[in-house]
Amino acid sequence: MNLKWLYIDNNEGPATLIVAEEDDLWIGMMVLIPVTLERKGELQKACFAVNLLAHPEHRTKNLFVKIIKPKFLC
Repeated sequence: MNLKWLYIDNNEGPATLIVAEEDDLWIGMMVLIPVTLERKGELQKACFAVNLLAHPEHRTKNLFVKIIKPKFLC
């Protein structure tokens, strides 16, 4: 399946890959897909997270919080 339209050719802009590393190894990752939401006639830039992955040995370390908090850019 070719998802180039979602990650690269998205009308809202390209996706952002965020990686969690430990000792130069990737232990977790997620992809943020930009979208525009509308609420009560007002547009707001946002994103949704896809492909949240964590190495099995690091799943108890709250990686999602560590990944999303400092780099939440859409």
